[in-house]
Amino acid sequence: MDQTYQILTDATVDLSAEIVEEFGLKVIPMPITLGGKTFHHHYDYREMSSRDFYDAIRAGAEVSTAQINLLTYLRAFLPPLRAGKDIVYLCFSSGLSGTIQTARMVMAELQEKFPQRRILCVDTLCASVGQGLLVYEALRRQRDQDYTLDQLLEWVEQNKTRVCHWFTVEDLNHLYKGGRLSRAAAVAGTMLQIKPILTVDDSGHLSVWGKARGTAKAYQTILDQTKEVDLSDQTVIVGHSDNPQGAEKLRAALEGRAREVLVLPVGPVIGAHTGAGLAAVVYFGTGR
Repeated sequence: MDQTYQILTDATVDLSAEIVEEFGLKVIPMPITLGGKTFHHHYDYREMSSRDFYDAIRAGAEVSTAQINLLTYLRAFLPPLRAGKDIVYLCFSSGLSGTIQTARMVMAELQEKFPQRRILCVDTLCASVGQGLLVYEALRRQRDQDYTLDQLLEWVEQNKTRVCHWFTVEDLNHLYKGGRLSRAAAVAGTMLQIKPILTVDDSGHLSVWGKARGTAKAYQTILDQTKEVDLSDQTVIVGHSDNPQGAEKLRAALEGRAREVLVLPVGPVIGAHTGAGLAAVVYFGTGR
């Protein structure tokens, strides 16, 4: 393992605590305001559990997210730099948040204080478990294939837009509040059990790809997208926001087609914008 550099990411990554700790990944916490009180989402849910968060969402609590601030970035970047390591930050998609701008501003200041160190930021153009899949594979290449920092950067840049995100949601009101659906579409869709099929495009923006009548059809539509890809040598991630039953249906359908299928929870940073009940499948395709 090349230990001359440290990989960092942020709490939208939605990887399990076991993976984070196994690989020594540094995950930068992100602020969330729920019911008028602010907490920070950490990879291990130390300040609020997933169940408590989604129970509050289902009960109608108002929720909002904010960008990572300067001080939080400094607290994350300084320790590895002081330890003599280069750093590479695999950041949440710029198409969904402006937090990357703050990160780059902090990094520019740190570069002046640590001119001998390489201080790098990569826009993953990914989100949630899609970001998680890209980061997971980067970690495996650093540890198991001893990738140098340059090799890692080249791999990430070449493969980040190959991460295919497919997901659907139960509660259309969160998409309405986020400006992804009109109020009329959200009301009509709820009444008619219309489920949007969403993806992330090449510029890292959320995109409504299609729609399906009912949850079962939505899941089948998502699974149909994977049939064009050979998954036999891949890790596929199934993500969910407090929807273990839906995740299990997707996992069972993918079992045997992929090298491994990981089922991972979608945390409150993304869940604040999708609500409870999301189900997702992410994998590497030929493109988005």
